[in-house]
Amino acid sequence: MTRIRLARRTRRAWLASHISRRSKLLLAILGASLVVIIGGLFYLGGMVSSGLVSLEREASSEIESTKIFDRKGKLLYEILNPRSGKHTPVSLQEIPIWAKEATLAAEDVSFYDNPGIDPVGIIRAALLNRLHGRVLFGGSTITQQLVRNKFLSFQEASSPSLTRKIKEAILALEMSRRYTKDQILEMYLNEMYYGNFSYGVEAAALSYFGKHVKDLDLAECALLAGILQSPSRNNPFENFPAVKRRQESILDLMVKAGFITEAQAASAKAEKLTLREARYDIRAPHFVQFVLDQLWGKYSEQFIASAGLKIYTTLDLDLQEEAQNIARRHVAELSDHSLTNASVVALDPRTGEILVMLGSLDYFDEAIDGAVNMALAKRQPGSAIKPITYAAAFEKDYTPATVIEDERAVFTSEQGEIYLPLNYDGKFHGPVRVREALANSYNVPAVKVLHHIGMPAFLTTAREMGITTFHNDKYWLSVTLGGGEVRLLDLVSAYGALANRGVRAEPFAISKIVDSQGNILFQQTPVLRPVLGERGPAIAYLISDILSDNSARIPSFGPNSPLKLSFPAAAKTGTTTDYRDNWAVGYTPELVTGVWVGNSDNAPMKRVSGITGAAPIWHDFMEFVLKGKSGWGFQKPEDIVEVEICPLSGLLPGPNCQITLREKFIKGTEPREVCSMHSTYTTYDSFQSRSWKETMDSEESQEAQIVEITNPQDGDRFVLDPTIPLRYQQLELAVDASEDISAVTWYVDGRPIGTIDKRPFSTFWVLKEGNHFLKVVGLRAGRPVLGERGPAIAYLISDI
Repeated sequence: MTRIRLARRTRRAWLASHISRRSKLLLAILGASLVVIIGGLFYLGGMVSSGLVSLEREASSEIESTKIFDRKGKLLYEILNPRSGKHTPVSLQEIPIWAKEATLAAEDVSFYDNPGIDPVGIIRAALLNRLHGRVLFGGSTITQQLVRNKFLSFQEASSPSLTRKIKEAILALEMSRRYTKDQILEMYLNEMYYGNFSYGVEAAALSYFGKHVKDLDLAECALLAGILQSPSRNNPFENFPAVKRRQESILDLMVKAGFITEAQAASAKAEKLTLREARYDIRAPHFVQFVLDQLWGKYSEQFIASAGLKIYTTLDLDLQEEAQNIARRHVAELSDHSLTNASVVALDPRTGEILVMLGSLDYFDEAIDGAVNMALAKRQPGSAIKPITYAAAFEKDYTPATVIEDERAVFTSEQGEIYLPLNYDGKFHGPVRVREALANSYNVPAVKVLHHIGMPAFLTTAREMGITTFHNDKYWLSVTLGGGEVRLLDLVSAYGALANRGVRAEPFAISKIVDSQGNILFQQTPVLRPVLGERGPAIAYLISDILSDNSARIPSFGPNSPLKLSFPAAAKTGTTTDYRDNWAVGYTPELVTGVWVGNSDNAPMKRVSGITGAAPIWHDFMEFVLKGKSGWGFQKPEDIVEVEICPLSGLLPGPNCQITLREKFIKGTEPREVCSMHSTYTTYDSFQSRSWKETMDSEESQEAQIVEITNPQDGDRFVLDPTIPLRYQQLELAVDASEDISAVTWYVDGRPIGTIDKRPFSTFWVLKEGNHFLKVVGLRAGRPVLGERGPAIAYLISDI
C-alpha cells in the first residue's frame, strides 16, 4: 500500500489550502484537546465495559436474516446478511487498486494514519461543512463504519446516544489494535452494502457491471465507491445522473489525494458505462425497494440487513401478481400502438394500506426502463385531475346542477399569455350542468370553473388531498387539464379521500416490524385527516355520485365503456397531449385503484387514450377483486337532499318547463330560483346561449349531417287510450343517420332504453303519461356522437 500512503501528503496539502488561518487556529486549539478526548474515551470505556461484547463473539454470532413479508405472511424478500456468508468475499489482493483508493478518497483518506478514530477528521469535517454551508464531509472513519455495521446490535447502531458513540469509538480503537489496516480494509470492502441487494464489492461488481471486481477499471471503481454513501439514493438503475455526478466528484477527490492524475480522471469521466442488472430472488421488487427506502430513511442500511428483523407489509401479493398479469395482457394487445409499460397502485381508502404497487411490467426489463418505479414517477395526469378541481368548486357552493357555458373562451395570463382550451372531441356543447361536464370530461367548463374559484383554492385542495408535487403557486389554468405533474401513488391517495367520505388516509407500506427476539419495534396505525372542509363527506359523495353515473357520461364514453363495472364504482380517465400518458383512477368505498399507461422514456403512444389504454386494466382488476364482494354504492350523508330541477337551467322547474329531473345537493345549496327561461313548447335549440349557437352555426354549417331524430318531432303530443293496455300503445322512434354511424342508443329522460346496431336504427317505446325528453347518441368510428341538428330533441306529451 506504499502508493496510497505516499499520496496522503498531497491530500493533507489540499485540505490545508481549504481551511482559513482562523480555522487553523481553532483546529490547533481543538487538536490540543485530543489527548484529553482520547483519554476520556478510555476512561468512559470502563463505564460501558460491562455491556461491551468482545469483537470475536460479536463477529462470530449468527443472526437471522431480515425478511420482508406481504400482509398474509408470504415472503417477498430476504435481505442478504453479510454475517451469514451469503455474499462472495474476496481477498484484498483480488481487489484492484482503483477500488481501494476510490473508497479511501470517498470515505476515509487518513485511514492508514488514524488509530481507528479520527478526531481531527471530525473537527476538519465540521469546519469544511461550515465553510461550504452544507454537509460535504463526514467524520466517521472506515473502521468506525465497519464497527457500527458489523459489531453493534441493531438497536445500538440506530441509537444516537453518547453511550453508543463511545462504544463505537472504543471498538474501533480495539479493532485497530487487533487487526492490520489491510485486514480492516478487506473486511470493509467485503461487508458494506452497495444497494440493489448487493453486499461487498464483488457482489456489487457482478450486479452492476456483470463482471468480477478484479476486472473493473477506474471509472467503474469510482462509481461503486460513490454508492456507499447512500445506496438507496445513489441507485444507478433509478438515478444514474446523480450517481454519475457522485462518481466524478470521487474522481476529483482521488486527484486531490494524489491517487490519480487529472488526465486519468478526465478519461474515466468520459468513459461510457454500461450497466447490467442482476436478477434477484425477490417478489414485487418495486414495492420491496419502496419499503427499504422507508426503512433506510430511519435506520442504518447495513443494520436493516443484519438485525434479523421481520418486516410485515400491507402488500397483497396475490393482488399484486394479478395486477401484473392483467396489465401485461392489455399492454401486449396494444403493442402495435407504441405502448410498452404500465403501472398499477391499489389502496384501501379506509386505512391507507398499499395493497398493490406495480411499478412497471417487468422490473428487470432494461428495454422499458423497468427498474424505474412509475408509481412514484412524476407525470402529467391529463383530465384525471379534474375531480379535484370540482371538489374545490363544491367547497365554494358549486353544485352538480350549476350550468356552465361550454363555448369558445379565451383566457389571458398576467404575463400576456393567451390560452384557448378545446374539448377532446373538438366541439363545444353549449350550456352543460356540472354533472354533465365532469362525467363527460369536457375541458372548457373545467377551465372556466378553475378560473372562477382561483388557483389558490385549487392548489390548497389538491395538497390537502395528497398531491405532493405541486410545490409552487406558478401553475396556470391548464393545470386542471393535467398541466402539472403528479405521482400515481399521490393521485390514487387523493381519490381515496373521495372514496372515504372526505377523509384522507395517509398511504403506508409497513404495518409492523418485529426484532429477532419477537419484540415489536414498530406498529403502524392509520393516519386519517378530514379534507374538503366541514362539508367534506357531502362533497366527496357528490363527486363520487357523478363519477359513478354511467348515464351521465354516455355522450362521451358510450353506455358500455370499461368504466362501467358490475357493481357501483366511481371512475375517471386522463389522456395527455400527444398521448404520452394515460390514466384511469376509480374506486368503491372498499378499494381505490389507479392505472398509468405509457412509456417510461416519455415517448408518445399512437392514439391510445385513457379509455382504451388504462381503463381496461382498471376494469379487469376491479372486477377481479370486488365482483360479488363489493357493497352497493356510496352511503349518502344526511345533509344531501334531492330536488327536482329543470335540466336546462339547473333551477327549480317553472310552469313552462316541459322536462324535469331529480338532482342531489348539499342541504342549503339547492336552487331557490324558479326557471323562467321557457315559453310554452319551446324547443331545446331556443335555450342555447347566443354565443354557443353562433359558434355552432359558424363552425358546423358546412358539415354533413351526422344523426337526426325524424320521429317524433319537437312538440308532438300523444293521447293515451285508457281502454287499450299500455303495452300496445307504443311510439316508433326513428332516426336519420350518416353512413359512418354504426349504432345508436336511444334515451328517454336521460336513461338509455336500447342500443340498435342495425339500420334504420328505429325502435319502439311504450308511452307513459307525463312530459318526456328524448335523445339519441350515435356511434361513429368507435366514438359516441350526439345528434346536434334539426329536431335532435323531442318532447313527448301524453294526456288522458
